[in-house]
Amino acid sequence: MKVRKLHIVSFDVPYPADYGGVIDVFYKIKALHKAGVEITLHCFEYGRGKPPELEKYANTVFYYKRKKSIFDFLKKDPFIVVTRSNKSLLENLLLDDAPILFEGLHTTYFLNSNPLANRIKMVRTHNIEHNYYNGLAKNAKGWIKWFFKLEAKKLMRYEKCLASANHVFTLQNEDLNHFKNLNSNSSLLPVCIPEINPTNQIVTLPYVLFHGNLSVFENQKTVNWICENIAPENKFEIRIAGKNPPSELITKCAQLNIKIIANPTEEALNKLIQNARVHIFRTNQDTGIKLKLINVLSKSGHVLVNSKMIHGTNLASIITVLETKNDFLSEIERCMNEELSNQAFCKRQALLAEHFNINKNIQAIINLIDTPRN
Repeated sequence: MKVRKLHIVSFDVPYPADYGGVIDVFYKIKALHKAGVEITLHCFEYGRGKPPELEKYANTVFYYKRKKSIFDFLKKDPFIVVTRSNKSLLENLLLDDAPILFEGLHTTYFLNSNPLANRIKMVRTHNIEHNYYNGLAKNAKGWIKWFFKLEAKKLMRYEKCLASANHVFTLQNEDLNHFKNLNSNSSLLPVCIPEINPTNQIVTLPYVLFHGNLSVFENQKTVNWICENIAPENKFEIRIAGKNPPSELITKCAQLNIKIIANPTEEALNKLIQNARVHIFRTNQDTGIKLKLINVLSKSGHVLVNSKMIHGTNLASIITVLETKNDFLSEIERCMNEELSNQAFCKRQALLAEHFNINKNIQAIINLIDTPRN
């Protein structure tokens, strides 16, 4: 039997799987390993360490420093790309002739490199990146606003490099037409999350939860919105959990009796998510798909979001979409007084199992690995 081999280039260390992009990477690696693919994993490491867990699923793991310099701001290529241009990556990709999966536009610095010209190359896009950065610019001030705007322009020019990939995988259908204009060999690969196995509902606890990477500006805005709009008029316990909350956010939450759980372990975060009766998600950006949202939908609690949170998805039928402060407040009160119905829970499980069957969805990658070489 032919041994299937694959290089995966990850924009960050994909473990622990505790925020959006790395959730998709980690569970894809895990599923490909289960399917018998020998993986050489390349990670850019800038603060998350070198977890032994990855060695369970990858035959070899290489780590590269993401070197940042003031001069990288001045280069014509995007900052998120040039800071991941470590030459050792190219050398290690050339150790064999296995196909390569670049995770995110961030990792594609060597996509058009001559030594890789005859390799099968796939790119997993996580966003229409210039739209994402333009969205960040709208909510930023000062020099950071200028940086986001400049990065958006660079990304828009740079993404033309995707034309030379053998295949592009998008996260959602809404992005597909955009990437098909750049590369006709583009298709949807739904977000990769843990295998969804039918489970029984559990009795939840009466608290409201928001979780996310709290060092990210977009998530900080959501916490501030909860503090200013929900907490003052809400009579139920609110918990905020996530990585690296800034001190001013911790102080603000404490003043409003919001329980903030900073840097929870994976086990602790999973327990918080599993037990929450109500999950709140809100965003000002309608780009990409929020992986943490897919994760909580497989659990037992109510899930309340604004419309931008599910833009371009097929999730509206299994979720509660709200816009105003008053709508959120009244729905929280209603949900706190009753568990999610068994009918609603089963409907969610069925839709997730149909569209996010990771073992079925990764077959598209395996088919490309099996493509005959010229």
